[in-house]
Amino acid sequence: VSKGAGQYRAIGRMITVARMDRVRSGLEARQRALSGAEVMGELQAATRLLGGTPRAIAEDPVVVVVSSIAGGSGAGAVIDVCDAIRSLGEPWAGESIGFLYAPDVFDYIPQEQRRGVRPNALACLSELLSGYWNSEGPSEQTAALLAKHGVQIGAANRLGPRYPFLVGTRNEPVAFGTQDHIYPPMGRALAAGGTSPAGPGGGGGSA
Repeated sequence: VSKGAGQYRAIGRMITVARMDRVRSGLEARQRALSGAEVMGELQAATRLLGGTPRAIAEDPVVVVVSSIAGGSGAGAVIDVCDAIRSLGEPWAGESIGFLYAPDVFDYIPQEQRRGVRPNALACLSELLSGYWNSEGPSEQTAALLAKHGVQIGAANRLGPRYPFLVGTRNEPVAFGTQDHIYPPMGRALAAGGTSPAGPGGGGGSA
């Protein structure tokens, strides 16, 4: 388990739910850090260093969750983690953006070593779509399971990331080779979006 869930989403979810109290306490600690008295000054200083114009009032944070839907650990955890974020109760906490690596990112791995990749992706995608279109909130079983670890979802009408986006290995003009070729440009894109005045959190007032 210390090396991953072995392409078994069920194992990934079991581990996540079993440690959901640690997930919750970690998220609450980050939430407190974002609301500290010194945060606004730090954001303004960072904005100046980046060449921007600081704002007097910080915008709400933008939650970005990056995961694969093809393995065991991330694919098993991503929906529950996003629901734990939603349970923080802030308006922005229910608006998480998910950038989710599709199964073709791992096509370069020998087939015998990725037998669970596509089945995992199909199951995870089904749950993501179900959560996206959900209008009735979590089932009693899901609510009770998470509440046992202090995560109160309440009357949420979505489950998982509010805005899921799949990230594959290719489109018409671009084709990447391996996951190591995909992660750096993804990181640069997220950094650009976070620091651009036109992107989420841009303009120096939030992070």
